[in-house]
This record gives sequence, C-alpha cells and structure tokens, in this order.
Amino acid sequence: MIFVKYEPVSGDKAVVILFHHQPETLAEEDLSTGIMVESVPEPEFSRGKPTPYINPQTKEVWYEYEDIPLPADERIAQLERENAEMKKENAELKKSHLDTQVAILEVYEMIMDLQTK
Repeated sequence: MIFVKYEPVSGDKAVVILFHHQPETLAEEDLSTGIMVESVPEPEFSRGKPTPYINPQTKEVWYEYEDIPLPADERIAQLERENAEMKKENAELKKSHLDTQVAILEVYEMIMDLQTK
C-alpha cells in the first residue's frame, strides 16, 4: 500500500503533495491526513513535467503534464530553423506571385491584340 497526502482542487480532483511507500512507519495521526492506494502509475517524463493528481473518492491516481521550456540554446536553434523555413516559403510565394503577374500580363496582351485586329 502507498500513502497519499493531497490538497483538494475540486470534489473529485486533488493535487498529490506526498507519496509515502512505507506507510507502516507513519504515526496514526499522519495517516489520518491522506488515503491509502494500491498502486501509483509511473509518470511519462517524455510528455512534459508531470503533476500527480488523485480522485479521493475512487483513489485513482493520474498525471497531468506541463510543457517544459527548451533551454535557451535549443530554443534559439529552433527559432533559426523556423525562420529559415519561413524565408524559403516567402521566396517561393514571391516567385509564385511573380509568375501569376506574368501570366496576367500575357493574358492582357492577348486581349489587347485581339481588340486591335
């Protein structure tokens, strides 16, 4: 059994502030401040920073994940990659826009030729 101490958030949700894996070492007064559960799932650290929660009625434990900010050097590298991609896309859009303008000009010239004949 695992002792879980928590602070209520709502009726069926509480944030876990302590997991104690040896509850037999705790005093009875300490045990009265939480609940016992059979098991606790392992957090998935690859999903972000885990915060454990418990439903005090069902004794279900789960994690909610918060994004972990990238270190400054990784964030700069990411922004530089995104900037390079946007510059490339912008250049492609400019070329496409220019191609469209040329096509419109050619159609205009064809119409003008037809009108002068």
